[in-house]
Amino acid sequence: MKALIDENVPPEVVEALAEVGIVGIHVREVLSGANDATILDCAQRFGAAIITFDKDFGDLVFRQKLPVPGVLLLRTPAMPGSELRTLVRAYSTAVASQILGHFLVLSVAGLRVKPLGEI
Repeated sequence: MKALIDENVPPEVVEALAEVGIVGIHVREVLSGANDATILDCAQRFGAAIITFDKDFGDLVFRQKLPVPGVLLLRTPAMPGSELRTLVRAYSTAVASQILGHFLVLSVAGLRVKPLGEI
């Protein structure tokens, strides 16, 4: 599965997701400095999910109803990359199996899943 990795996502998250087959392309490599709507449009055109810490994607998807294949929103406190990697690994299989067609929110409390068809 393909994913656009937002500029705010550290390499440890990308590594953990790659272990379950989510191939990430960093936004900074292909759309450096692009606004969130442009990133969302690109993800839609290429069938890629978005991995981000940016809550603005929730607004774009749920309030503005812009289409996207899937989103993983990371809502964690500041933590070292190794701890973040451990958290993502704990849920990586669930993320990989559910991200398409869903808006996922991963926090230290767990993983919440909302189907995109319910927006």
